[in-house]
Amino acid sequence: MPIEFYLIIGGCVAVMGLSAFYLGDENKSTRALARVGIVMGGSGLFVATLFYAAIFAAVLIVILPIALIAAWWNGAF
Repeated sequence: MPIEFYLIIGGCVAVMGLSAFYLGDENKSTRALARVGIVMGGSGLFVATLFYAAIFAAVLIVILPIALIAAWWNGAF
């Protein structure tokens, strides 16, 4: 995976971790913002994972058949 993936994941985990500290606050709006932070962090994790997994799958689906056909064409089998 590229370094951007790990940066995005690290940011989302940090947002979720920091938001968890404020879930027990007495102020209702602080608790609401903490819940929003956890939801947004989880959504970011989900979207980043799907995005990079889709790129990885697309590369395999496109490159693997081409590589196999090229290997067969050049007599590697």
